[in-house]
Amino acid sequence: MIRKLISLVILVVVGLMGYNMFFGTEEDKARGKAVTKEFKELTGAIGGFLKAEKENYNAGKYDDAMTKLNKAFKNISNKAQEIGGNLPERVKELEEKKDQLDKLIDLNKNSKMADPKKESEKIDDEMNDIIKELEGIARDIDSKQ
Repeated sequence: MIRKLISLVILVVVGLMGYNMFFGTEEDKARGKAVTKEFKELTGAIGGFLKAEKENYNAGKYDDAMTKLNKAFKNISNKAQEIGGNLPERVKELEEKKDQLDKLIDLNKNSKMADPKKESEKIDDEMNDIIKELEGIARDIDSKQ
């Protein structure tokens, strides 16, 4: 109901503006041009604001998650070194995957991709895979203690 009301109000305003721009007096035409100019400036400012906010979001999107992942790697790596066996090698291989993920995230931040959503999903999938493998190593460490 509210959506229809808002749509109707917008339609009436646009219709009135169009009528005044083409069939109104000189004063109405001048006012219509001024309103149109201000509307263009407003939409440009809003667009710039949203673009800046999106860039800020993209710049720090994975920072917190990678910080937590690095802490988990440090703890598990220390435990794996204490226990020994094949655990240190598994952690090292996983750290190499994490480093590749770091590089992919940096590349994602510093370039304009053809499909940012697809790239973001790829990063999320790789991060989830690393977390699952890290959990497996943690379970193995717990079972050996």
